Formats: sequence, structure tokens, C-alpha cells
Amino acid sequence: MKRAWLLALMIMLIMAGCAGGGSQDGEKVLDIRAKYIGATVFDATVDMTADYGDRVYEYRLSYSGNGEKGELTVFEPLNIKGLVARIDEGEVVMKYDGATLDTGAFSSGGVSPVEAFPLMIEAWQNGFITGHFSEKLGENECIVAEIDLTSANRPDKILHRVWFDKDTYLPVQGEITVNGYTVIRCKFTKADLR
Repeated sequence: MKRAWLLALMIMLIMAGCAGGGSQDGEKVLDIRAKYIGATVFDATVDMTADYGDRVYEYRLSYSGNGEKGELTVFEPLNIKGLVARIDEGEVVMKYDGATLDTGAFSSGGVSPVEAFPLMIEAWQNGFITGHFSEKLGENECIVAEIDLTSANRPDKILHRVWFDKDTYLPVQGEITVNGYTVIRCKFTKADLR
């Protein structure tokens, strides 16, 4: 009987120790959220893969904005280098070599590279955090946040997973999954928050 009580007490102490680490990560996730809510501009350069199952596209992009308004510039692939997409509350205007194309509102089906940054920033500021944990990614100690972006105006199940550097709170890597399929993968080569 004493052994059973001792075993139960040891299990409770181990579980309490695990919960403490998770609680600390949870506080960091909330600190990260506060930092992004308080920022006016997020600047980033990413290597992005857009995978639609039958087609896969590789990009190098830069973004500057706050999610609602911003500008995305294409560096690679070279055949569309210099393409600029201006985003203004869901409306997109594309500019390339002096020509302008108004694309209208974002599409309701799927997630495009242009839509990825507004979605990620929305997730960091307001998304429903479903989980978080610590993980080492290359040289970076990271806090990983799993965020659900599914809502009434988005019929698809959209989930976002992001790896934030534990010290700077800047993103290192991110993924956007639509209906269980990872559509967007980003590796941040540069990120800054103002």
C-alpha cells in the first residue's frame, strides 16, 4: 500500500513538473500575441512552397505590412521577379513592369501565396490557439503555436502552425493547412517587427 501511494505521489510530481513547462510556453505564446497586436508593421523575407497536390510552386517573397494592408514582392521565380501585390483589406492589386491588374477580393477556395501573410498575421494576433510546445528547429529554440483559423466566413478547415524564436518572438517557419492538407510552407530568412 505504501508503495502504491509513493508511486502515485511520484507520478503527480512528474506531471506537475511537465505542466509547469507547458504553462511557461503558454505565457510566451500570449506574450508573442501581444507583441504582434501592438506592432504596426511586420517585414519578412521567406522561401515559400505552395503545394496544391497536382502543382507545386517555389517562391522567394518579401512582405511588409500589418495583414490588413501590405505589399508582397516576388524575387523568385525569375520569370515573375518584380511582381508586386498590394493588399488592402482583402482587395489585391498586382503590379508588374508598369502594368496594373486589379484582382478583386481573395478567393474563398484555397490559400494563395498572396493570402498567406494576411492569414498568418491574423492567426498571430487573433487566432484560436489549440496547442503550443517547445521544439528546437536548426539552431533556434522555438515556441510552436498551433492555431485554428476556421470560421463561419471560411467554410474550409484552416490551421496554422508557426515556430517562433523563443528569444526574439520572430517567426522561423510556418505552415498553413487546408482541410488536412499542408498547402503553404514558409521558411523565414528575415523577419522584423516594428
